[in-house]
This record gives sequence, C-alpha cells and structure tokens, in this order.
Amino acid sequence: MKEEQTDVVVIGSGAAGGMAAYELTRSGVRVVMLEAGRDYSPQVETPMFQTNERAPLRGASTPEKVWGYFDATIDAEPFR
Repeated sequence: MKEEQTDVVVIGSGAAGGMAAYELTRSGVRVVMLEAGRDYSPQVETPMFQTNERAPLRGASTPEKVWGYFDATIDAEPFR
C-alpha cells in the first residue's frame, strides 16, 4: 500500500473548514479533511428539497414565513 503525503489536515467540514479545504486545494496544497458529524440524507432532511405538499399547512404562508413553511429567507416580503 502506497503511503500518501498530506500538507494540511482540516478538522471539520463546516463552513470554515469546507472553505479552508477548498481554497487550500485550489492552491495545490494536499488536504485531508476529518469529519465526526453524523451521516444524514440531504434529500430527506434539507428543507430546500421538500415540496409544499409535504409541509404543515401544505405550504400556506404564515406571518413569519411569507413564502411557505420551508422558506429560508430572512425578513422576506412578497412581491408587490
């Protein structure tokens, strides 16, 4: 088995770790990323992949979520 050389080890693939690894690899640095987070399914757990038919109130808007239950915007106002 061939032993690979690594320049940097990034701990965690969150926002900072992901961007650090991205920029380092773009610069030619050999990066290994370690992640201890749980395994999850984005298709099931990420609201942007959900349809309004599966939402409470079937996607109807509320004062806090003018674009529907799975709306991720902040302080959104409907088009006028």
